[in-house]
Amino acid sequence: MDYNDVFAVEERELGDCNLVEVEINTGDSKPIAQPLRRMPIMIRDKIDEEINTMLEMGII
Repeated sequence: MDYNDVFAVEERELGDCNLVEVEINTGDSKPIAQPLRRMPIMIRDKIDEEINTMLEMGII
């Protein structure tokens, strides 16, 4: 209970952190291009809903 203010209760409370920088050394390797995976029809509406919510909140 002492640290309950540091936990997100709802998904909308999640954010990002710019305090840590990560670098992955890939040497001289070129990026690998892969096609996007198709989403199942039954969850496409939920995905659209989440994207619209994030756009409204200014997250993306």
